[in-house]
Amino acid sequence: MSLLVSQPQDLPHRILRWVSDYQREIVLTLVLGLAFFGGIAGWLSWQGRMEKKAQVALYESQNKKEGLEKVVKDFSGTRAATLALVALGGNARDAADFDSCIRSFQQTYEKAGAETYFRVLALQEVGTCYRAKADYKKAAEFFDRAAKEPGNKASLASRFEAIRCHQLDKDPQTDSLYQALLAEKNLDPELQEAIEEQLLWLKLQKGS
Repeated sequence: MSLLVSQPQDLPHRILRWVSDYQREIVLTLVLGLAFFGGIAGWLSWQGRMEKKAQVALYESQNKKEGLEKVVKDFSGTRAATLALVALGGNARDAADFDSCIRSFQQTYEKAGAETYFRVLALQEVGTCYRAKADYKKAAEFFDRAAKEPGNKASLASRFEAIRCHQLDKDPQTDSLYQALLAEKNLDPELQEAIEEQLLWLKLQKGS
């Protein structure tokens, strides 16, 4: 009976002895843990301040090339820098400077990280530029990559753009590619109509 009573009473003593024996290691662990979490908090605070500064610089750039390039250079890694790259690419595309547009959106893709929207946007913009340069094979490659990008909610639309590039390149498989896309489930009505129009156009071309 005395043995059964003594065992639970020994437990606190054992814990106290363990704490006493490993006091140095416990303190060191606590200090390192606090330093680690303190470092994370400090980094997040610094990152927040940098993002705010970058957003202000982006606003003050007034969408001008020099200002946008400065945001990209001075605030690399921020969301504002990614937006600046998108703006640079869009301006270059509008000015028909397709090589500069391609470079900007390739940088956008690299810096987008896990942000699906920017990754898909970048790939499709690069595809659009190559199509404007009449490099239809290269354009189709980028639209196809956009279609396969994880998380792309408009992957079928990206596939359609890739097929359009094959069509412009006079690929004999274009008809079958459209047919395969038309057979997809939950096809958007507008996209379905666009596919049917292209199939009709191909049919008329063959008949002429």
